[in-house]
Parts: sequence; structure tokens; C-alpha cells
Amino acid sequence: MAEGFTSVVLLLVVAAVAWIAVADALPVSWRLLSVEAEILGILALLTVALGAVSALALLHTRHRL
Repeated sequence: MAEGFTSVVLLLVVAAVAWIAVADALPVSWRLLSVEAEILGILALLTVALGAVSALALLHTRHRL
């Protein structure tokens, strides 16, 4: 379950970074949100991704009884 959540979050991060790269070449009227909102969104996604990867790593290093 944790692996699936982490995978989805990491795919969302990749999609957001790709959107930011593509949106830079598009006209301003085609942007979905303001630049500030996109920055806050990617920061939130990166924070969640860091937490998910850290938690997943911790779960994989715990001793199984």
C-alpha cells in the first residue's frame, strides 16, 4: 500500500515538473494557474514525496519479527 502511494506521488511530481517545462513555452493565456500557485503546488508535491519516500525507506529497514 505504501509503495503504491509513493509511486503515485512521484508520478505526480514528474508530471508537474513536465508541465512547468512545457508551460514555459506556451502563451500565458494557456496556463492553468498563476505561476505562484504552480510553485506552491510543486513545493507541496515535493514535500509529500519526500515524506512518502522517507517513510517507505524506514518501513523497509525495520526488522520483521
